[in-house]
Amino acid sequence: MTPTFPKLTLYRADGSCALVPHMILRELGIPFTDVVMDFSPTTGLLQSVDGTLDFAAYQKIHPSGLVPALRIVENSSGNDDDDAEEGKSIVLTENPAIQMYIASLVPSSPIAGSTLLQRAQVLSWLNFLSGSVHGQGYGALWRPGRYIDVQSFPGSKEAVEAAGRRSIEKYYNMIETRLKDDAGAGGVRYALDDDRGGGDEHQQPTLVDFYLYLFFRWGNKIGIDAMKERFPNFTGIARAVEARESVKVVLAEEKAAFQFASSA
Repeated sequence: MTPTFPKLTLYRADGSCALVPHMILRELGIPFTDVVMDFSPTTGLLQSVDGTLDFAAYQKIHPSGLVPALRIVENSSGNDDDDAEEGKSIVLTENPAIQMYIASLVPSSPIAGSTLLQRAQVLSWLNFLSGSVHGQGYGALWRPGRYIDVQSFPGSKEAVEAAGRRSIEKYYNMIETRLKDDAGAGGVRYALDDDRGGGDEHQQPTLVDFYLYLFFRWGNKIGIDAMKERFPNFTGIARAVEARESVKVVLAEEKAAFQFASSA
């Protein structure tokens, strides 16, 4: 029996943190449409690439005007027909919530964890990656104006950016320490593998691994020195995620470069 999914619209921007729900939707084979956003060259605010949404219109969808956002429309008739009566429209924001919701649409998948404890571990990782690595680290580095009025305080922009980079370095070291050693013997190691037990057949990625892959890409983007040498476990997860066919499809859709020659 073909599963019935709600109608999903993902608001995303190429190369942004919306890469993660984009990958997860493709990984799980869930149909969706997307609205690609980008920063206006004049206002610096997000707008749709096709010109159908300016920033003010997008704020009615996502009040913060950020990506990702996921619009969910349930079919009140309970089928996938194009003519089916549509139910209430709900918009989810915040990456961890969007990821967990997408995972819930395929309950047979272990992508959000196979047990209650694993689900809690996944949530722990997602909150750390969203709040600390992204919010405190990359938020300060790329958007220092969110933290201080940089026009009123000379030198503050550079100080906040430097603090953001220090936070990123600290958190990447924490990630590497938290991850287990590579499985060896040809096995692929993912973040929660040690907690699942069993052999290679149990080694499946979770939401954590897709999120880690984003931050591996961003680490290379900002020029963190010797990423692959300093963070071998982090690198191993990123390599394994990038090798997945679903991720290759997404990278092509976002016109994003591979991080590993073996994936091309």
